[in-house]
Amino acid sequence: MFKLWKVKEFRMDVLLTILIFVMLPFLGNMAQISAWVREKDDVLTSVSVTLLGFLITSLVILLTFPENHRIKFIKKHPTYPKIYDYFLFTIILLLILAIASLVVSLVPQLSALVVLLLVWSLISLLRCVWILKKMIELYFQ
Repeated sequence: MFKLWKVKEFRMDVLLTILIFVMLPFLGNMAQISAWVREKDDVLTSVSVTLLGFLITSLVILLTFPENHRIKFIKKHPTYPKIYDYFLFTIILLLILAIASLVVSLVPQLSALVVLLLVWSLISLLRCVWILKKMIELYFQ
């Protein structure tokens, strides 16, 4: 994670996550949000595991991506390995969310943590989809 902190987009994602998490009590009742998380813990678990599988598939697509001159040029860039680090970080984040969603039914006090993990993993997932989209666009240009 400390290698990723040097990437501007990662810092922006963390700040956006914190901003959304801090704004949640102003947007709605935090007790209702926590109750919703406890009520929908099984749905959160299955969705996070499904998204985890999607990200693993996307990572495999990136690893086996056919090369052209643009992709070869990008692979030589020093920040290129951080793409994989970001994907792996998001995979771990979704795995932690899945486990926390299972545990929240036993320990209801963790619902705020699950909300934070949910927001952060969704933002990270959107960033991974954006990276994959840009790589595919580069390949087909």
